[in-house]
Amino acid sequence: MGTAVLAGPELPVVGRETEIDALRDIVDRVVLARGELLVIDGEPGVGKTRLCHEALALAARRGFTVGAGAGRPPGPHAAYGVWLEALGPLLRALPASDRARVVHGLPDLGRLFADLDLPPPPTARERGLERARLFEAVAKLLARLAARRPVALFLDDLHWADVASVELLGYVARGVPDTAVLLLSACRPLGREPVDAALRALPTAIAPGSAARCWHLEGLDRDELAVLLAGLLDGTPPRPLVNAVARHAAGLPLFAVVLVQYLQTAGLLYRRGRGEWMLAHGVPVPPTLRDAVAARLDQLSAAELDLLRVVALAGDAATHEIVTAVPQRSETELFHAVLSLLSRDLLGKESVAGRLRYRLAHPYYAEMACDLVPPDRLRALHIGLARALDLLGVPDRGVLARQYRAAGELADPDQALRACHAAGEEALRRQGGDVAVDHLAAALDLAHRQGRTDLLPRLTEQLAIGYDIAGRVVDALSAWRDAAAAWRDAGEPAGVVRCLRRWALAAHDHGDPEGAARAVAEAERLLGPHAPAEELIRLAETRVVLASRRPGPAAGLVIDERRLLDLADRQGSARARTVAAVARMSRQLTHGGYAEARRAADQVLPLTPQSGDPALTVLFHLPLFLLELTLSGAPAAIALAEQALDEARRDGVPALEAGPRFCAYLGYFLAGEWEPAWDTAGQLVATGHRTGEVRQVALGSAGRALIAGHQGRHRVAAELLAEARAVGGHRLDPEVRETVDLVDAVLALHAGDTEAALATAEQLGAAPTRYPPFILALLGEAQVLRGAHTAALATAEKLLALEPTAPFLNGHAARLRGLVRTAWGDRTEAADAHAQAVAAFDELGMPVEAARSRVDWARACRPDEPVVAEARRALDVARRVNARSLADRARALLRELGARPAAPRSRPVPAFTARELEVSRLVAAGLSNAEIAERLYLSRRTVTTHLQHVYARLGLSSRTALTRYLAERNLLGEP
Repeated sequence: MGTAVLAGPELPVVGRETEIDALRDIVDRVVLARGELLVIDGEPGVGKTRLCHEALALAARRGFTVGAGAGRPPGPHAAYGVWLEALGPLLRALPASDRARVVHGLPDLGRLFADLDLPPPPTARERGLERARLFEAVAKLLARLAARRPVALFLDDLHWADVASVELLGYVARGVPDTAVLLLSACRPLGREPVDAALRALPTAIAPGSAARCWHLEGLDRDELAVLLAGLLDGTPPRPLVNAVARHAAGLPLFAVVLVQYLQTAGLLYRRGRGEWMLAHGVPVPPTLRDAVAARLDQLSAAELDLLRVVALAGDAATHEIVTAVPQRSETELFHAVLSLLSRDLLGKESVAGRLRYRLAHPYYAEMACDLVPPDRLRALHIGLARALDLLGVPDRGVLARQYRAAGELADPDQALRACHAAGEEALRRQGGDVAVDHLAAALDLAHRQGRTDLLPRLTEQLAIGYDIAGRVVDALSAWRDAAAAWRDAGEPAGVVRCLRRWALAAHDHGDPEGAARAVAEAERLLGPHAPAEELIRLAETRVVLASRRPGPAAGLVIDERRLLDLADRQGSARARTVAAVARMSRQLTHGGYAEARRAADQVLPLTPQSGDPALTVLFHLPLFLLELTLSGAPAAIALAEQALDEARRDGVPALEAGPRFCAYLGYFLAGEWEPAWDTAGQLVATGHRTGEVRQVALGSAGRALIAGHQGRHRVAAELLAEARAVGGHRLDPEVRETVDLVDAVLALHAGDTEAALATAEQLGAAPTRYPPFILALLGEAQVLRGAHTAALATAEKLLALEPTAPFLNGHAARLRGLVRTAWGDRTEAADAHAQAVAAFDELGMPVEAARSRVDWARACRPDEPVVAEARRALDVARRVNARSLADRARALLRELGARPAAPRSRPVPAFTARELEVSRLVAAGLSNAEIAERLYLSRRTVTTHLQHVYARLGLSSRTALTRYLAERNLLGEP
């Protein structure tokens, strides 16, 4: 277990009985795959680490795999340092074959662990996707480890960790409730931004209702301190000592330990002849923990203090070889200093990968030892340590860079620059934004001071990337501009364009589309028409991506499409052809010409995998889904959405799954498959909570609200819609906000609030939109109910103008004409129009829309047997999906026609629901419950529940029997 080890025996656990009982309960729950995150905060010395060590001991006795890592004062040396320390030993301890299995398909783990023999991770189009993929890889690694045996990880002293480590903890914690993983963390109140802000946000970053606990650890009372002293002394403590500790300790166990060790070393606390402890009369007691630690350090020799400081400064690199290589004292002095500190329980030692490493007994000693040294002496220690690290080739570039920086003018500027630059690049490779910024900003300052203009463009660009990864958008915008200027001064137009392109995307995401447009225009001017083809393709792609996020005038997209097609012809670039297709589809979805766009997309579809960029492939599939839905119907659109979802899953970035999964939801909804639609929307919510992607939570909640509203569950629908708005707030991008507003208008229409529905539809229709048909169909229906019949007919014509041959558009336009003709009393033309709508929606595989039009058609026709049959057919559809309002309309119509609504058909209870059959087939394919849960995006508990229901219903008792049952009935199919 890689963890900080207390020197000497650990403190007895006193006064924490309630907490330990709670820890036992937590461990019991985690064994049952009900994982938890526990964050413990409190003052230094209050016993946070000791309590977490007790939790690890409890877990180890239950067969857990345990690991631990800790932040180091004065701050992080390496990105994700606490995670490297916690997980590294666990991975190294696995047999090679087991290690290969748990990391298989997770190449991004190679960013953290260089010895895993993994292929290089793919480069994502956006930096945020690379970081998301890394976070997801760590989460999957933990889930795979926990599938073997439960896992307990302890991340100590997070106030000294890097921000990325804290954010990774929040990400992983959102996925632990359904795994056998216990995450423990300890931190103290500290005002060091931005880590403190990340720590404060940690509890609220976890999904609502998940198993995340925050404990604030209070100090011990007088009686508990007396018990602690008795345990430390192995006897009854003298009353004056108890009184002094109770008066000054502020309840901190560490104060009692330090004071006892100080008094014993000074000979002021001793045993009398019978073994009774005595405290010398009139001994002054240090008033605070800081004073007590300072008093104890005053007892050390200069050589002992230097050794203590070197160990504190070296952190994880404090091996015996490094410590002895720092030219601070003679070998004899050093030898005696090590023995003395070990005997005084100020220093501990451990074996890590076969090497002896030293650790301080408590981080507070590290802080005090460095605070109390004169600045000149501290800088000398820093430069000595830097030279030792350089000499021995320690791989941790971060700790080396910190030593050179802290050495100040004693450090060679070139060596310091190289060290900081290398440390910054290593942090970028690991996606550790704040650590990268720390080192790269120092390297940039050194380069400026040394006049190294040759390094300025690259360093400034790397600093901008670091800000991007760290989520510091304002700083990133400034750095991208500075990087573009630096490349311009260096006469490198390709670098200028690259930085302007990144600045444009960041500016757009920050709510400055005009600034983004200016950056793209400047990049285009600098490139000129004869620039390298790859740069021209990237620039055009940037414009298309921006346009796809916020639709606008078509002219720019036409120009981009033509340029891209020309480049594709000249260069044979699949990427250029794919982006050109996205440009055409984005333009024509908003402005019309769907069939033409679909034909062009068909030509490009086989080429999309050749782009090598899953994000671009998903970007291509999203507008293609909408075209397929309009032209071919729900089943074909669902197949396309599932194809895009598979592509996103292969990339391992959950954020990429949001668009395809919402498309799949929409396809299921329109296909009348409301159960899988509800499940798919729930997966959006669950994944969004787990990854912190608010757009997924908003889309999933809005999707479920739409179903609930159609089913007459108006209160549930309102609550879900409120959640969709609240979870995103001002951070919702325009596309998601438009979707939420559209669902809100549909629900208002169903609730009879025509005015609100009409107002929202008019507002949505006034701006360019990714997909006008839904908005126009809603607008027309609201206009009919409002009595604006002429306006509704005009809306129907707008639908047809988008693509006259599209069945979806024809269906909605015919429905609007039928509603208007019904209102005008023209039953014959109304019936004809509704019949056209029924035929269109039947062709599209959209039974609920067809059922709505059937009811309207039947109402417009003269009563006869075919009319009654069609009304009953509509009622059957409404009952199947539990669309209450539609069912009520169909029943009322049947009564008007003099027909009795048929009682709901009693269908035999199927052996399987659709989901149960899916789970059962995967069982037959040999997958474990954990693997099934990962594949279907369910919790392990849900998979277990499905199987329990199947076993009980079929009278089976094993996976083998279930497999045989499926095989005998030809139900195995494709898992």
